[in-house]
Amino acid sequence: NTSSDSTILAERVVSKLFHKLESFELDYCILSSTTVTYMIDYLQSTHCTIRKLKLGSCSISVADLNKLLKVISFNTSLKQLVFENLSQLGEVVESLEDLISRNTTLYELILWESTLTTESAEKLARAFEHSKLSS
Repeated sequence: NTSSDSTILAERVVSKLFHKLESFELDYCILSSTTVTYMIDYLQSTHCTIRKLKLGSCSISVADLNKLLKVISFNTSLKQLVFENLSQLGEVVESLEDLISRNTTLYELILWESTLTTESAEKLARAFEHSKLSS
C-alpha cells in the first residue's frame, strides 16, 4: 500500500534525521499524528536548527496543522516557512494569524497554490500589516 509506505517513510525520516537538518522539505507525504509529534518535539527543543520548513502537497489533518503552526509561532530558529498546495490552510487561518503576529524570527512565509477564501486572505493581509514580516 503506497499510502501506508509514504506514512512510514515520513515517520522514519522525521524521527531519525529531523534533528540533524537546517532545511527540511516534504513533498507529497502523508503526515501522521506521530510524524507531526516528532516534528513538534524537535521544533520545541532548544537544540532545533531548522531554518527552513516546507510542506508541499502533503496530507496533514487540520488538528495536526494547527498544533504545528502553534509551535512554529514560538520557534526561534525557523526563518522560512513554505506551504505549497495545502488545501487545509483555509481552515487554520487563526493559527496562521497567530504565527504571523508572534514569531519574531521568521522572515519569509510562502503560501504557494494554497486555497484561501477572500475573507481568510484579508485576515492574513491585516496580520501582515502589523507584523515584522511586512517590512
